This record gives sequence, C-alpha cells and structure tokens, in this order.
Amino acid sequence: MEAADAERAVAALRAGKVVVDHPRFLHGDQVKLTITASQPGAKEKDRTWRATAPGYALPHRPRAPVTLMTWRTARSLGLDPVASMVLATTSRMPTVAEQDRLQAALGNTAGVYVERGPRPRSDTRTLLLLAVVAGVIALGAAAIATGLAAADGRADLGTLAAVGASPRVRRGLSLSQSGVIAGLGSLLGAAAGLGGSVAVLLALNRGGADVWPAPTPYPITLPWRNVGIALLVVPVVAMLGAGLLTRSRLPIERRL
Repeated sequence: MEAADAERAVAALRAGKVVVDHPRFLHGDQVKLTITASQPGAKEKDRTWRATAPGYALPHRPRAPVTLMTWRTARSLGLDPVASMVLATTSRMPTVAEQDRLQAALGNTAGVYVERGPRPRSDTRTLLLLAVVAGVIALGAAAIATGLAAADGRADLGTLAAVGASPRVRRGLSLSQSGVIAGLGSLLGAAAGLGGSVAVLLALNRGGADVWPAPTPYPITLPWRNVGIALLVVPVVAMLGAGLLTRSRLPIERRL
C-alpha cells in the first residue's frame, strides 16, 4: 500500500469508517456488511445479521482483499473483537537468535513468524543437470537435422566437385548448416522456455493475490548460466562436431 493511501485509510478509520479495497463495495458512502457469529463446538446454529456502516474505498486496490475497521467501530456493529494476530515492522532484519528469544518469552500462547523474503538456492546441481540434458537433446536434434540436410544436398555437392570446388567446401557447408540449425533451435527453445516459465510464475503469483496475509511472490529471475549454455555452448559444440565428423573430400557421383 502506498504511503498516501495508508494515511487516507488511517484518517477514515479514525472517523469510524470501514475501509474496503474496491469501490464496488460502497453504496453511496455506506458499506453493507453480512456478519456471521459462530461458536466452535456449540450446538446452536450460527447467527447471521446485516449491518450498515460508513465506508471508504482505497484509491489503489492492494494485492490482497482488505476490510478494516477499528475496535470502536466493530463494537458499534455488535461485534466483540478478539486479537488473533499482531503485525510489526522492525528497523532491521531480526536474527534467528532474537526470534528464538521472543518465541521463548511468549511461550505457547502465540507463534512468531519473520518474513525474510525468498531465499536464494545455493545448490545449482539440479539446474546444471537440466542444462546438460537439454544440451544433449539439442545436439542430437541438430545432428539429425544436419545429416538430413547433408543427404538432401549430396547432389549439389557432387556438382560443386565437378566444377572444381575446394575440398573444404563440404566441411564449410556442414559447419554452416549445423550452426544455423543449432543456433536457431536454441534461440527458439530458450524463448519458449523462458516465456512459459514467466507465464507460470505470473499465474502462481496472481493466484495468491486474493489471499491474506499475502504470500511472498515467486521471484522472476533469469538463469544466465543455463541460457548461456543453450545459446552459445550448444551451437559451438554442434559446429565442432559437424566439422570433425564430416569428410573433407567431396563425393563425385556418376550420372548416366
């Protein structure tokens, strides 16, 4: 929530208004509330009634649904507030020892949770394994495509040999074909993989937008090492393999 919105919300709360997250909940300047009182373990049915109170809608909708009121406003609506959570900010990130001391002081009456944000993973073996597997698959696909392209162009190579082309032409064509196929395939594969991953992360983050307290969103970071392997290493290895496994002598075909 922006600072200006927070100040307006505080002023509305002090004026006895109910703060909501969207103007659609306002009817004029009033908010209609449906209140259900339930007692766990009681045999009586839940009691439900409706109430109307002055309302205020936040100018910018927050990531999570919000309905706020002060204890005085809640009591005026026939509610008996019960504290279930306390949120606090600190000037610095508390240490684990400080968190443990606070938990020990509170005992079993309440739990202590510190939001430390997403933690980076130091173990990258899984990502490296995935990069190696993807590289092997890309190299295999590039080898098959290069072999098919060379088989289709065998007649053209024979024509080049007949007109006196250098023996390096065969190797150069294989290198260029392998580089184009592997490079284009790696580029398209990386774009598709990154696009799909970003779409999944955005969908997961959007799925938690209506949850309160709002969960920590998944960070969108680019795995530069994996992308570098896909875009640079795979085409280079494919070209080197094509150059080493291709015969330098051009085939000469006899035509009747």
